[in-house]
Amino acid sequence: MWEKVPGEETYYLHVFHKKQPDLNWENPALREEIYAMINWWLAKGIAGFRIDAITFIKKDQDFSPLPPDGIDGLVSVKSKARNRPGIELFLNELKQKTFKKFSCVTVGEAPGVPLEEYERFIGPEGYFDMIFDFHAADIDVENGSEWFRECDWSVKAFRETLFASQLAFTRAGWGTTFIENHDQPRALSKLVRDADYQNEIGATALAAMYFFMHGTPFIYQGQELGMKNFCRSEISEFNDISSLDNYDRSLAEGFSAEEAMGFVNRRSRDNSRTPFPWSDGGQRGV
Repeated sequence: MWEKVPGEETYYLHVFHKKQPDLNWENPALREEIYAMINWWLAKGIAGFRIDAITFIKKDQDFSPLPPDGIDGLVSVKSKARNRPGIELFLNELKQKTFKKFSCVTVGEAPGVPLEEYERFIGPEGYFDMIFDFHAADIDVENGSEWFRECDWSVKAFRETLFASQLAFTRAGWGTTFIENHDQPRALSKLVRDADYQNEIGATALAAMYFFMHGTPFIYQGQELGMKNFCRSEISEFNDISSLDNYDRSLAEGFSAEEAMGFVNRRSRDNSRTPFPWSDGGQRGV
């Protein structure tokens, strides 16, 4: 979205929150500043980088309008700003001028990359050592940013999606495995739909499932405790901007307030951002 700069007749683009202006990667001087910063840290001896939302750095330069895809009259920025042609020039330059000079590990958060392009990202000449695959992570919704468009997924479909990603990783190089992160609800609540098994039994099954797959497993904070979603009764209890937006979008799309709260409670990123449930019991309650 374009945001007006206060007191000026200029605007800036932000794919995410308005407090996160997008950098103009078309500017060579800006890219060199980024590379200098990365090299400064690598020279200090850090082990590597997790590169967030890296597939959003290239935007189509025609800035042409698109028809709205929602009742709010807006259109998703993804078709113009995610994994767009020309991004390979930026990513290859990034690798050549930074990561390749050091013994480090790189993990790219790369939504929107088709399985057939994995070799370009993590192959022998790939941009990163690993990337995060989101095909299975968003199996419960049509896309990761519109939670009210839920999918009635099955275990069979989940398995087939995982297998397809695993084969793509195996053909291309090395990958990652994960079932939780800061943008996802708790896996125990999302993937284990029978409440009787949303406990150590279900948590152990999920851990065994993805720890025995091809790739480096990533554990998100609280996952080791088997934490579940935290149900809220009012939208005012949410802090996550995506939760607030999805609630408003759900109402605009014709869903009731109760249905909108259901979407947000099931999918909110705030579910993975709650405090650890410490207590004064044995092992601090764990």
